[in-house]
Amino acid sequence: MLDIVRQAAERVGGVPRLAECIGVTRQAIYQWREIPIDRIRDIALATGIARADLRPDLYPPPEASERNVERHDVVAWNERQAEALRRGDLAGIDRHALAEVLEERCREARGEIFRRLRLILHRLMKWQVRPERRSLSTVAVITSERARLLARFDQSHRLRLHAADVLQQAYEAARADLAEETGLSLERFPSACPVTLERLLDPGFTPTATG
Repeated sequence: MLDIVRQAAERVGGVPRLAECIGVTRQAIYQWREIPIDRIRDIALATGIARADLRPDLYPPPEASERNVERHDVVAWNERQAEALRRGDLAGIDRHALAEVLEERCREARGEIFRRLRLILHRLMKWQVRPERRSLSTVAVITSERARLLARFDQSHRLRLHAADVLQQAYEAARADLAEETGLSLERFPSACPVTLERLLDPGFTPTATG
């Protein structure tokens, strides 16, 4: 394992905890020969380790880059990057930082999909195990979250593919949330997600329809 990754893991309580914080598997962390660009920000936020220490090949120390001061004003920096792109001024483009901004937008979109799946699955399971708590508001949450997911999928087929990839993870998270909330054992719930993405997105699939 990379020394810097070992240091990062120690700061948060070990490799399993680091993997959980940044959304990767432990096996992936052990296989890194360098920290992937799309994980640098997450590790920096989780551990407090400077990006220049995580990937010095990409991030020179602050004193070595005059443009670091500009990045504090996000809007001004974005405008300058956009102007440089329009002019074709490659020298004026901070390509690593710009790539990071674009990757962060993608991570945010994927994170949104995960959160909405998690919420829908949580409400569906809660409907099943807590019949005394059933209400129309639960159905409303599922309906509205499903509509938001479908709207995002209309914008990006890749996000729909991502939803299918993380459905089981979202279910496991919702399962753990509900077990903690209700005090029920995890074994009370199936280990595998009991619904497919297509079924979950079906407007006709609601708690009232499933009993």
